[in-house]
Amino acid sequence: MNFYSGTATIDEQCFLIKEDDAFYNFLKMDMYAPISDSVHPGDVGSFLASIQDIISKKVEQNVVAVRLRRYDGEYRWFMIFESPEAFDYQNRTLINLKLMDVEETDAHNKRMQEQNDEYIAYLNLLNGILIDYDVVSKQIELFLMERDKRMDLFSGSMETFRQEWVKGNVKPSCVNTVEKICDGLEAGETISEEVKLKDFSGSGKYQPYTVRCEPIRKKGQIVRMVGCMISSGQHQDKETMLGIDYTKDTGIDVLNKRAIIDYAKRAIRVMAPGKKVYLAVIDLDNFKIINDTLGHLFGDEVLAASAEVIKDAVGNRGMVGRIGGDELFIVVDQVTEYEEIRNLLRSIRINIEWLYKGKRDDVNLTCSIGAAAYPDHGDCYEKVFQLADAMLYRAKEKGKNRYVIYRPEIHGAVDQTEDNVKVVDNLKSDKIGILQRMLEHYLVKRNVTNEMLVREVAYGFGLDEIQLITVDNTLNFSWTPERYTSELKEISYVHLSEEFLSMFDQENLFVMDGIFNLGNADPALQELLRKKQIESALFYKIVENGKYRGYIIFAKKNGRSSWSVLEMLALSVVGKVIAMATVGV
Repeated sequence: MNFYSGTATIDEQCFLIKEDDAFYNFLKMDMYAPISDSVHPGDVGSFLASIQDIISKKVEQNVVAVRLRRYDGEYRWFMIFESPEAFDYQNRTLINLKLMDVEETDAHNKRMQEQNDEYIAYLNLLNGILIDYDVVSKQIELFLMERDKRMDLFSGSMETFRQEWVKGNVKPSCVNTVEKICDGLEAGETISEEVKLKDFSGSGKYQPYTVRCEPIRKKGQIVRMVGCMISSGQHQDKETMLGIDYTKDTGIDVLNKRAIIDYAKRAIRVMAPGKKVYLAVIDLDNFKIINDTLGHLFGDEVLAASAEVIKDAVGNRGMVGRIGGDELFIVVDQVTEYEEIRNLLRSIRINIEWLYKGKRDDVNLTCSIGAAAYPDHGDCYEKVFQLADAMLYRAKEKGKNRYVIYRPEIHGAVDQTEDNVKVVDNLKSDKIGILQRMLEHYLVKRNVTNEMLVREVAYGFGLDEIQLITVDNTLNFSWTPERYTSELKEISYVHLSEEFLSMFDQENLFVMDGIFNLGNADPALQELLRKKQIESALFYKIVENGKYRGYIIFAKKNGRSSWSVLEMLALSVVGKVIAMATVGV
């Protein structure tokens, strides 16, 4: 069975007015016969109702899934896309149908994926640099296919390629030849030239390459140029050309320390303009306890399972290696957006936490992650790695089971004048420094969002939740280590009782060292705090012109004897600043 899609036109009575060959060959339906006769009895109602919606102009387009009877009597599922004709035919409304066989669509997609995998296998065998030039957009890409992973060497405009990539990678005596190749790409000409390029291994040596390119046409017009650069000197495989060692770790299926560091340095060395390389250090929390109490064999199982979680999350966006006993290292070179790396690390954190959660009461496994990016946060591998390691320390200090991605507006500037990277203001313990930086960027420079502010305050003061709730519900948000949301329907909250509000001090602050502090002032609040397992909190009351507008809660799940004066003062300031910036009081 070939992949099937076809078109037909019916009238308001579902009589067939016209059809293409594909439609006829599937149903063998005569003209002016009712198509509804070929619809499965169980689907006739939904099909006719969708047609009626089109006729009555309730919708401009419909999509409905129905079973149609093939010419041999077999029913098959179809997606039918319905839209009205622009005119009436003999006082009848006409409806255009586009049909797609669901099973054959799935089979077609599977065949396309298999074909794509086959092409990738061929590309993996090709020890050369691939070229893809879009004639219309004038964008050029140079990349390698390596272990089913695309490795970008350049991605950008032809103008940038000529000015930057050629200058840094082509032997000066061959620049004119490369300019000729670029002219040929833009003109859509077949190309065969010899040039000398740096071998990308960092040695600085030039290697001879044969460059060949061919045009790709659509409807007679050249739309793309594709080609490759093959090393024409002494044979080089990709690993030799890039200077990469792919030796696996002896314990788990990831790269060993030397190999992952080689990969990180290569990723930085050949990084395309406009790209980033994220380095992230991952440490398994409580791993020593697991080893000591449950044995090293089980510890090895935990480590291998964690590595699989990390590899699944990274996918083809980078590589994973092991750099210590329970310390893993990832290099992500196919991500450019902060949100994407954030989601990737969040996925790792959550999935490792749930590896044994609910399955074994004797295993409490989580992970802490620190990350930084080249070239944003350092001008070489060593400096970026040290910064990522500093962020790991920060994640550990702030309670574990979290990830910290270095951001200068949050964590402070970086002093890179010494051999060792040093984060100014001492990230390890400076709570006041955190507040000063955050509040300056939040209020003055305005490049810190509500989410960024409360996240860093929470990490800095070891909090488990921060919430802002307004009386009229015009502005609300909730932060926990798992997520941040400003959707009221997703937030568990109560409005504070009058009796409880009367218990706040002159600074609009109420300190709760335990739920018992509330007495009987607010039973609904007590119940909510118990459900959330919150045992300790600071409440800040938002007041405007003597009128109560809402509250902010800074909460911890672990019980404590008391809040320090520094914490009360600092979080009171944070509450005032958030209220000023969000509610306008």
